[in-house]
Amino acid sequence: MKMNNPKRVTGLFIALLMAITFMAQPLVVLADTYSAYDYTQAESDDYTPGQDEPDVELDPVTAARVEFFEMLYHAIPEVTRFAYLTDDAREIALYDFDYFANKLLLTAPTRHMFGRLFGVTLEDYLAGLRQMIYDMVPVPSLTDLSMGGERWTDEPTDELMIAADYMFTLLLLFAFETGGFGHFLVQELPIVEEMFFITSYVMQGDEYDYEALLQELREAGLEDPERSADAMIRFHQVHYEIYNRPSVLWFYDIDPSQFDFDVDLSETVGFMDEDNVFTYIVEPGRIAYIGIASFFNNMVMDWDVLFPFYEEIQDFEHLIIDLRGNGGGFAGYFSALVVSMLIDESISFTYPEFFVSNELTAVFYENPMSLASADLYGIFPAAEFVRDQNMHMFNRDDLALLDNVAVWNAVYSPSEYAIPFGGEIWLLVDEGSASASVMAAQLSVNTGFATVVGEPTSGVTGVVYTFAALPNTGILFRIDLGYTTDQYGRSIEEFGVIPQIVNLPGMDALETVLAIIDGDTQDAEPHADEFDGMPVTQITTINGVPYVRLRYLVYNLNIGLVEWDGPNNSVIVHLHIGDTAVVAVSTYGIINYNGWIFVPLANVDDVLMGILG
Repeated sequence: MKMNNPKRVTGLFIALLMAITFMAQPLVVLADTYSAYDYTQAESDDYTPGQDEPDVELDPVTAARVEFFEMLYHAIPEVTRFAYLTDDAREIALYDFDYFANKLLLTAPTRHMFGRLFGVTLEDYLAGLRQMIYDMVPVPSLTDLSMGGERWTDEPTDELMIAADYMFTLLLLFAFETGGFGHFLVQELPIVEEMFFITSYVMQGDEYDYEALLQELREAGLEDPERSADAMIRFHQVHYEIYNRPSVLWFYDIDPSQFDFDVDLSETVGFMDEDNVFTYIVEPGRIAYIGIASFFNNMVMDWDVLFPFYEEIQDFEHLIIDLRGNGGGFAGYFSALVVSMLIDESISFTYPEFFVSNELTAVFYENPMSLASADLYGIFPAAEFVRDQNMHMFNRDDLALLDNVAVWNAVYSPSEYAIPFGGEIWLLVDEGSASASVMAAQLSVNTGFATVVGEPTSGVTGVVYTFAALPNTGILFRIDLGYTTDQYGRSIEEFGVIPQIVNLPGMDALETVLAIIDGDTQDAEPHADEFDGMPVTQITTINGVPYVRLRYLVYNLNIGLVEWDGPNNSVIVHLHIGDTAVVAVSTYGIINYNGWIFVPLANVDDVLMGILG
């Protein structure tokens, strides 16, 4: 069966209207000391950059960065020069940085989480970057490498271009050091062009008018399609205005008058990677496998691979869907091309999205848009909601920052082209599964669509977002505005989605699923890198203290899931010994980072013996 009209796939156009969600997991950044800076000065009419600079000595972190810059310059042939600030360019860069930092600190709901994950407060981290600008520390120019074309090949001489060249590289450094935490990402040209075109298409194109959008939302099963349509259009209008700012158009060198709105949006948007979807019959008539490398590929192209495979394997017993290393993409990809194609009746789940309420976020949350195409159940005070829902694992520092919560009810209905799969569906994830892949894992856990297997995902998820558009240089920096949790209040941004089944010792996620399917779980070999029979990784030094990094504990091949109890500064371990579930708590100086548990080396014996008895 060949789809006659790809644009009529339930949710396809909605998926294209949904924002892109992107990459990956955080990296540890351990800073020594910075002096925080009052970025709100940038909002003052009489503020002049360069006044009242913080008294910050050059620190070991900056020195380490300089060494990294030298390595980068020599290791990557495409990096051909350094970016050097002049006095005038520094003033431009300082003003833009202060604007950016102020907006980030006022809107990011993950501000306190940043300090827990990286060992330095967001304010102090930004102060360190600002000091680099003030000290005019040279950085290897990555603008040409990231933006393409000939515009940035030669060293710029114009003060604004010098400042833009420097700031773009500095913000790339920010994203690199934090691994895209909270979607803190400077936007590169290909993504901006793609999303600017989609937004312009929505605001100016005439192929999909308001009534057509309403019809798509009705087909998706939304109870209030008018509200959702208005929210979606408003979301795109806000970003359309950001993309059209003169400074943004200047930096990205985009001429929106050249956009061709006569093209078929569904066939032109996204990467054009013919190998993005990989299908394989593991065992004829029984086990099938689908690997999806990215959700940012063209959805019609991937549809042409997936649809005939769904037909071929409809009566199989098991379908394995592999999202390991999938860093995200179109938020509606998974629901449109996977979920709605494989179900025979509607599935739903409710989830919260917490946010900071102020004049900068009001435009997004007065009538919010869900990236999961969900119905808005209501907006409630954050503290009351957490108390009423008994979310006992909610971090209290974060809760003090968050004002309100939008509660969403996501409903996914079968596509008119659905080929329902009657067997067991398995979803493979790891810490490289980010953004829209995290949403896929969250959906699967909450609805039972699939059994999630592997490692905890990245914490980068799909929520309402905005951009800091730097006023002079026009560089766009993405900021996530939402904060999501599981039913216990544990932040998805901090811990990711924890699989229902973690990898068996000595096995990866695929091997684990195949072993479970075959009932062959007793032959699992322990990890080579283990401590007293417990899987570990290398010893890590934190502030001069050696720690052992643990994620799972194994006792007689029965997996124990390690969870971080932030409010109580402790670790909860779930063990399954035979048919008995055991819960133990440990507080032996343990700290958490992105789902990993760091145990002081001196206390490892006490921790393991205290937990396992």
